Amino acid sequence: MAQIVHAAVEGKLDKIIAEQIIRFAGGDPGRIFVMGGKANLRKKIAGYNLAATHQPYPWLILVDLDREAECAPAMRNRWFAHQSPASRLCFCVAVRSVEAWLIADRHNMAKFLGISETMIPDNPENLPDPKQEIIRLAKRSRRIQIKKALVPDTGSGQQVGPLYTSLMGRFAEELWDIRRACQTAPSLQRAVRCLQRMLQILRDA
Repeated sequence: MAQIVHAAVEGKLDKIIAEQIIRFAGGDPGRIFVMGGKANLRKKIAGYNLAATHQPYPWLILVDLDREAECAPAMRNRWFAHQSPASRLCFCVAVRSVEAWLIADRHNMAKFLGISETMIPDNPENLPDPKQEIIRLAKRSRRIQIKKALVPDTGSGQQVGPLYTSLMGRFAEELWDIRRACQTAPSLQRAVRCLQRMLQILRDA
């Protein structure tokens, strides 16, 4: 029986991605807390760290780097300035957002969007805004339904289309190849390896 892993994330898409990463690493997703933004997640980080210290279950904290810090280690230092991460807690920072991890599976992203694979950036973690890169790519899609779902209407004031979260969640659940994505998304590879190491230690204990 796989080890249960609890998690806390920023939003709904992050929840699906966290569940997929946990399964890929050999764990079983437990309770996934969707905090409704980075600020709310940061307010609770001490509590989740305490839970990982005293509970028998490992924890995954998944957060986007965005523009908060120059790099993932700097962000980690900020969030844990007054405490050390528990040994059963993986604090995973997506550079610069989880969308970069999805784009990193260039083959399946191209198929999903209905565009040529050559249009997909091969270094997604270097993108200033991976979410907006997906919107830019969707505008070039051959599929009308993709454009309607992902691209916001002109003048709507929205950053993404009406079905962005549900459609990208479906991609993450059904098509996303994490093994392939790890090859061009180093922060995803670090997240997977952190969980794999932690689960192996628990199995050997």
